[in-house]
Amino acid sequence: MVKTRRLQNESAGFINDVSNIIAAEAWKNPSLIPDLSKDKTIFIFSDYSRVQGEYKTYSFLVVGRSGTDYFNGARKILREDFNLKNRRMSYKGLNDKIKLKALPAFLSCAGAMDGLLITFAVDTQIRYMFAEQFMDVWPELSDLKKVH
Repeated sequence: MVKTRRLQNESAGFINDVSNIIAAEAWKNPSLIPDLSKDKTIFIFSDYSRVQGEYKTYSFLVVGRSGTDYFNGARKILREDFNLKNRRMSYKGLNDKIKLKALPAFLSCAGAMDGLLITFAVDTQIRYMFAEQFMDVWPELSDLKKVH
């Protein structure tokens, strides 16, 4: 079981909330959070959706060096096995039979990595995600800002 620590920093705002949610979910399901403590290097990869539809998405993959090394090695083998040449694997570009045939193998390799994928979906009707953004637009309301 991985020991999770909450951020416990009220000034961190949204990130503090995320920390609390992750810790609560890990308590309910201890296998939810991977043990990355053996990795000396941790990577955080991110991807952001374009503003289309009702939600913007922000995704973050947290994975250790061993996971990235595994995936990179497997990726090279899969690219050769499926004769992908210069093709780029992406959901937006799954427009040919060769990439579609390779997709399950790529997903299997990605699923074998120890890591944590977090995606936030934000309603596009929300104009300001953080209080600081709102205060920049409406500085006259800064007197209402919480003092620490």
